[in-house]
Amino acid sequence: MLRISTIALAGVTLAFAAAPALAQESGGLPQLTQTETFASQIFWLVITFGALYYIMSRKVLPRLGEAVEGRREKIEDDLGRAERLRAEAEEVMGAYEKALSTARSEAGEILKEVSDEIKAETTQRLEVFGREQAERSRSEEAAIEEAMQRASGELAAMASDVAQSVTQKLIEVTPDPTAARAAVEEVMEARR
Repeated sequence: MLRISTIALAGVTLAFAAAPALAQESGGLPQLTQTETFASQIFWLVITFGALYYIMSRKVLPRLGEAVEGRREKIEDDLGRAERLRAEAEEVMGAYEKALSTARSEAGEILKEVSDEIKAETTQRLEVFGREQAERSRSEEAAIEEAMQRASGELAAMASDVAQSVTQKLIEVTPDPTAARAAVEEVMEARR
Protein backbone atom coordinates (compact mmCIF):
# COMPACT_ATOMS: atom_id res chain seq x y z
CA MET A 1 0.00 0.00 0.00
CA LEU A 2 2.83 2.34 0.88
CA ARG A 3 4.65 1.43 -2.34
CA ILE A 4 1.58 2.29 -4.51
CA SER A 5 1.06 5.68 -2.85
CA THR A 6 4.77 6.48 -3.22
CA ILE A 7 4.63 5.66 -6.93
CA ALA A 8 1.47 7.80 -7.36
CA LEU A 9 3.09 10.73 -5.56
CA ALA A 10 6.18 10.46 -7.77
CA GLY A 11 3.95 10.49 -10.90
CA VAL A 12 2.09 13.63 -9.79
CA THR A 13 5.37 15.36 -9.02
CA LEU A 14 6.72 14.59 -12.49
CA ALA A 15 3.53 15.86 -14.12
CA PHE A 16 3.73 19.21 -12.30
CA ALA A 17 7.41 19.49 -13.16
CA ALA A 18 6.64 19.00 -16.86
CA ALA A 19 3.68 21.46 -16.96
CA PRO A 20 5.73 24.71 -17.21
CA ALA A 21 7.71 23.31 -20.09
CA LEU A 22 4.50 22.42 -21.95
CA ALA A 23 3.07 25.88 -21.27
CA GLN A 24 6.13 27.60 -22.71
CA GLU A 25 6.01 25.50 -25.87
CA SER A 26 2.34 26.30 -26.47
CA GLY A 27 2.75 30.01 -25.86
CA GLY A 28 1.50 30.35 -22.25
CA LEU A 29 -1.86 30.09 -20.60
CA PRO A 30 -4.74 30.50 -23.04
CA GLN A 31 -6.79 32.65 -20.66
CA LEU A 32 -4.12 35.33 -20.49
CA THR A 33 -3.07 35.50 -24.07
CA GLN A 34 -4.46 38.39 -26.09
CA THR A 35 -5.84 36.61 -29.00
CA GLU A 36 -9.15 36.50 -30.74
CA THR A 37 -10.94 34.88 -27.71
CA PHE A 38 -10.11 37.68 -25.25
CA ALA A 39 -13.15 39.83 -26.13
CA SER A 40 -15.56 36.89 -25.89
CA GLN A 41 -14.06 35.95 -22.55
CA ILE A 42 -14.72 39.49 -21.26
CA PHE A 43 -18.30 39.34 -22.64
CA TRP A 44 -19.06 36.05 -20.94
CA LEU A 45 -17.42 37.28 -17.75
CA VAL A 46 -19.76 40.28 -17.65
CA ILE A 47 -22.81 38.11 -18.49
CA THR A 48 -21.93 35.50 -15.89
CA PHE A 49 -21.12 38.11 -13.23
CA GLY A 50 -24.40 39.95 -13.98
CA ALA A 51 -26.44 36.75 -13.83
CA LEU A 52 -24.80 35.71 -10.58
CA TYR A 53 -25.25 39.24 -9.18
CA TYR A 54 -28.95 39.21 -10.14
CA ILE A 55 -29.53 35.74 -8.66
CA MET A 56 -27.64 36.57 -5.50
CA SER A 57 -29.24 40.00 -4.96
CA ARG A 58 -32.83 38.99 -5.85
CA LYS A 59 -33.08 35.40 -4.65
CA VAL A 60 -30.31 34.25 -2.35
CA LEU A 61 -29.51 37.36 -0.27
CA PRO A 62 -33.17 38.18 0.56
CA ARG A 63 -33.70 34.61 1.71
CA LEU A 64 -30.51 34.76 3.75
CA GLY A 65 -31.64 38.12 5.17
CA GLU A 66 -35.02 36.67 6.06
CA ALA A 67 -33.38 33.67 7.68
CA VAL A 68 -31.01 35.91 9.65
CA GLU A 69 -33.88 38.22 10.65
CA GLY A 70 -36.06 35.25 11.62
CA ARG A 71 -33.24 33.82 13.66
CA ARG A 72 -32.64 37.19 15.33
CA GLU A 73 -36.36 37.50 16.17
CA LYS A 74 -36.44 33.93 17.50
CA ILE A 75 -33.39 34.63 19.66
CA GLU A 76 -35.01 37.83 20.98
CA ASP A 77 -38.25 35.94 21.67
CA ASP A 78 -36.34 33.19 23.41
CA LEU A 79 -34.42 35.75 25.49
CA GLY A 80 -37.67 37.54 26.39
CA ARG A 81 -39.35 34.28 27.31
CA ALA A 82 -36.29 33.24 29.34
CA GLU A 83 -36.41 36.58 31.16
CA ARG A 84 -40.13 36.14 31.90
CA LEU A 85 -39.52 32.59 33.12
CA ARG A 86 -36.65 33.80 35.30
CA ALA A 87 -38.88 36.50 36.80
CA GLU A 88 -41.64 33.93 37.40
CA ALA A 89 -39.11 31.56 38.97
CA GLU A 90 -37.91 34.36 41.26
CA GLU A 91 -41.52 35.09 42.25
CA VAL A 92 -42.18 31.42 42.92
CA MET A 93 -38.92 31.16 44.89
CA GLY A 94 -39.88 34.24 46.93
CA ALA A 95 -43.34 32.80 47.61
CA TYR A 96 -41.76 29.46 48.53
CA GLU A 97 -39.31 31.08 50.93
CA LYS A 98 -42.12 33.16 52.46
CA ALA A 99 -44.32 30.05 52.85
CA LEU A 100 -41.38 28.14 54.30
CA SER A 101 -40.68 30.95 56.78
CA THR A 102 -44.36 31.09 57.74
CA ALA A 103 -44.49 27.31 58.12
CA ARG A 104 -41.38 27.34 60.29
CA SER A 105 -42.77 30.06 62.56
CA GLU A 106 -46.12 28.23 62.80
CA ALA A 107 -44.31 24.98 63.55
CA GLY A 108 -42.33 26.76 66.27
CA GLU A 109 -45.53 28.14 67.78
CA ILE A 110 -47.23 24.74 67.62
CA LEU A 111 -44.16 23.12 69.17
CA LYS A 112 -44.17 25.72 71.98
CA GLU A 113 -47.90 25.20 72.59
CA VAL A 114 -47.51 21.42 72.66
CA SER A 115 -44.48 21.73 74.93
CA ASP A 116 -46.43 23.99 77.31
CA GLU A 117 -49.38 21.58 77.27
CA ILE A 118 -47.06 18.65 77.99
CA LYS A 119 -45.41 20.57 80.84
CA ALA A 120 -48.79 21.49 82.33
CA GLU A 121 -50.08 17.93 82.03
CA THR A 122 -46.84 16.52 83.45
CA THR A 123 -46.98 18.95 86.37
CA GLN A 124 -50.62 18.07 87.01
CA ARG A 125 -49.90 14.35 86.87
CA LEU A 126 -46.88 14.75 89.17
CA GLU A 127 -49.01 16.65 91.68
CA VAL A 128 -51.72 13.97 91.55
CA PHE A 129 -49.07 11.25 91.84
CA GLY A 130 -47.43 13.09 94.76
CA ARG A 131 -50.76 13.40 96.56
CA GLU A 132 -51.54 9.73 95.93
CA GLN A 133 -48.10 8.70 97.16
CA ALA A 134 -48.41 10.92 100.25
CA GLU A 135 -51.83 9.42 101.00
CA ARG A 136 -50.48 5.90 100.49
CA SER A 137 -47.50 6.71 102.69
CA ARG A 138 -49.75 8.00 105.44
CA SER A 139 -52.04 4.97 105.22
CA GLU A 140 -49.07 2.59 105.11
CA GLU A 141 -47.39 4.41 108.01
CA ALA A 142 -50.65 4.16 109.96
CA ALA A 143 -50.86 0.44 109.10
CA ILE A 144 -47.22 -0.04 110.12
CA GLU A 145 -47.78 1.89 113.35
CA GLU A 146 -50.88 -0.19 114.08
CA ALA A 147 -48.98 -3.39 113.29
CA MET A 148 -46.11 -2.27 115.54
CA GLN A 149 -48.51 -1.49 118.37
CA ARG A 150 -50.21 -4.84 117.90
CA ALA A 151 -46.82 -6.58 117.73
CA SER A 152 -45.65 -4.60 120.71
CA GLY A 153 -48.77 -5.65 122.60
CA GLU A 154 -48.31 -9.24 121.56
CA LEU A 155 -44.60 -9.05 122.40
CA ALA A 156 -45.42 -7.61 125.81
CA ALA A 157 -47.93 -10.42 126.37
CA MET A 158 -45.41 -13.05 125.28
CA ALA A 159 -42.65 -11.44 127.33
CA SER A 160 -44.85 -11.36 130.43
CA ASP A 161 -45.76 -15.04 129.87
CA VAL A 162 -42.07 -15.90 129.46
CA ALA A 163 -41.17 -13.83 132.56
CA GLN A 164 -43.88 -15.62 134.56
CA SER A 165 -42.69 -19.03 133.37
CA VAL A 166 -39.03 -18.26 134.07
CA THR A 167 -39.83 -16.85 137.53
CA GLN A 168 -41.93 -19.86 138.36
CA LYS A 169 -39.23 -22.29 137.28
CA LEU A 170 -36.34 -20.41 138.86
CA ILE A 171 -37.77 -19.49 142.19
CA GLU A 172 -40.90 -21.56 142.08
CA VAL A 173 -43.17 -18.63 142.80
CA THR A 174 -46.08 -17.74 140.58
CA PRO A 175 -46.05 -13.96 140.03
CA ASP A 176 -49.18 -11.86 139.48
CA PRO A 177 -49.92 -11.62 135.70
CA THR A 178 -50.80 -7.91 135.91
CA ALA A 179 -47.60 -7.06 137.76
CA ALA A 180 -45.53 -9.13 135.31
CA ARG A 181 -47.14 -7.34 132.38
CA ALA A 182 -46.53 -3.90 133.96
CA ALA A 183 -42.85 -4.74 134.57
CA VAL A 184 -42.34 -5.91 130.96
CA GLU A 185 -44.04 -2.78 129.55
CA GLU A 186 -41.90 -0.56 131.78
CA VAL A 187 -38.70 -2.20 130.47
CA MET A 188 -39.91 -1.94 126.87
CA GLU A 189 -40.68 1.76 127.30
CA ALA A 190 -37.23 2.38 128.72
CA ARG A 191 -35.58 0.75 125.66
CA ARG A 192 -37.46 2.79 123.06
